[in-house]
Amino acid sequence: MPIQQEQPIVRSPGTSPARWSLEPAAHSIWEWLAAAACVLLGVTLILNIHPIGDGMWFWYAVDLRHGVRLYRDLHLALQPLYVLCTAAFQSVFGVSWLASKVFPLVQLLALTFVLVRLGRCLPFAAWQRALLTTIAFLLILQPSTYRFDDYHVTSDVFTLTSLLLLLLLGSRPRTSTTVARFSFFMGVGAGLAAMTRLNDGAALGVGVSLALLLLYPRRAIAALSSVVAGVVVAWGAVLLLARETPADWWQYSIRAASQIKGGTGNILYTPVLLPYHLLLNSLSWKTPVAFAIVAGLFVATREVQRRYRSGVAWLTYAAVWAAVLLALCAPLVYHTQVQTPLELVVRVTVFVGLVAAVGVVVWCVLWLLRGRPALPRPTFALLLLPLWHLLGGALTASNALPDPYLSLSMLVFLLPLLVTVTQAQALVIPVLANLVLVGSIIAAGKLRNPYFWWTYDDGPVYRDRVWYHHPQLGPMYIESQQLALMSELCARVNTGPAPHDLLSMPFPYANYFCGIAPWRGYVQTWYDTSSAATIHTLIGQLQTAPPHWIAYEYDPVAVTGHEITYHQGKPMAHRELKDLVVHKIESGEWTLRQHTCSRMSEWVLIETLRVPDAENGLRSRFDPKGGVCRPDL
Repeated sequence: MPIQQEQPIVRSPGTSPARWSLEPAAHSIWEWLAAAACVLLGVTLILNIHPIGDGMWFWYAVDLRHGVRLYRDLHLALQPLYVLCTAAFQSVFGVSWLASKVFPLVQLLALTFVLVRLGRCLPFAAWQRALLTTIAFLLILQPSTYRFDDYHVTSDVFTLTSLLLLLLLGSRPRTSTTVARFSFFMGVGAGLAAMTRLNDGAALGVGVSLALLLLYPRRAIAALSSVVAGVVVAWGAVLLLARETPADWWQYSIRAASQIKGGTGNILYTPVLLPYHLLLNSLSWKTPVAFAIVAGLFVATREVQRRYRSGVAWLTYAAVWAAVLLALCAPLVYHTQVQTPLELVVRVTVFVGLVAAVGVVVWCVLWLLRGRPALPRPTFALLLLPLWHLLGGALTASNALPDPYLSLSMLVFLLPLLVTVTQAQALVIPVLANLVLVGSIIAAGKLRNPYFWWTYDDGPVYRDRVWYHHPQLGPMYIESQQLALMSELCARVNTGPAPHDLLSMPFPYANYFCGIAPWRGYVQTWYDTSSAATIHTLIGQLQTAPPHWIAYEYDPVAVTGHEITYHQGKPMAHRELKDLVVHKIESGEWTLRQHTCSRMSEWVLIETLRVPDAENGLRSRFDPKGGVCRPDL
């Protein structure tokens, strides 16, 4: 008689009401419509997100293709995989603005494919699977900083692919070979995720290993050794392609990076405080209002589903539901910075889910420690992936809240596996009513404000933007105000007296738009991705032999925010850099040539050579306190 753990995790509904079959569902028009909707929205965001803080990945990739070492030469504090991918796409498609959108498009298609494949694992009707897939996609897009030309998407694809592999493994015979093979590929995914974002990859590796340990206790050695082998293979391949040594990678992307974030201790204790911060940020009078809306909608949908079968009743209910949806979405369409109940609902939901997930994991461990042969419901172990991903995000968030939306997206596919088929099918309509409401709010907000991070704020899609033919980068779709600022800045730099060397801080967008390589390889000086040693070296060079031109996005608020977040309010080296720039301008040693706003970004163009003329009068308009472009301060 076979033991319980040697049977597949997931069975067909006919053999066990608590398990499903993971055999691929037949293709349907609903699945294609869901994929098309995701791709259409993704392409819209790819086309419209072009903040004035861009250019970092572009220049790192250009330097890499020209033989510059990311760690030994540039002291990169980030992981190398995204730079490698960007460089590969530059080599194939070129460096034009349109060519730079090919890699984001590939990431969008990969994310959509994995989500659609996860949706096909659920035993609901085709239109219900399509809605769940679309809502999971929208949940991932919810963070204001989410964009497809960024390394978060790369890491998310590896995480979701590992979840899919875990689900597929559950429907295979549990031989040592099968478990080892799937575990190896999950290890490769964790390794590649770590070489994209270290905390995400570490969380994925731990989550996958613990899940395999709980699901296959008698295959633990084969599973865990295969995961480790996959991680090692992925790390070795990436470092080999980047032409970097493990010592340099460790020194700059781990040791130096941890010091930038406030030290190893500051990084490791933040996940412990995550429940406290979630609860603290949910204490608001809006919280019960938000939950009343959700609970009322759920109960109303459930009652209509149970009691009424007529079309009139459903039309009446649909009209009320649409009115609630319109009331919540309309402010997002016509106004910016309008708070909706969504954030509070999500925060409290994450808090409850975090506590529940920890409880389930502890219960599973105690179950196995009691000598039980296997978990009574093995799908509980899959909760480890969203749980550890959330904790991994907290590693670099300090006292801020990590984005929980990828974890919530995974729960969309996992929660139906934790109940019986009968229960899931009875609850799917009320749950979908709420999820469609949440998804509609996210979509409206994303179209209204597709990207926002610190002072980098992209306006509503397809509004106040023009097609511009750049001399080096070809056609680009850009906001009018941003185009005017950069056109004036580049005209001054390129038509002024030689040399035309340019330092752009904290990001190299001015170098990108003007077509001038970053001065002395300073690609970026952002506050949590550049070390104190790098900034002190830069300060010394600016005092002795500065570049002819400095384009500086002046944001003292960001400096103070990072000091509070990562350094307990103590001054950072970046404050010394800011003070140096202010002192040079106020003393007249450097000449202020341009002082302009692009939405919330305050830019100054500085000429370090002494060329007296009437434009020195700009000095009187410069406010060292900042906030000129931010009326909210």
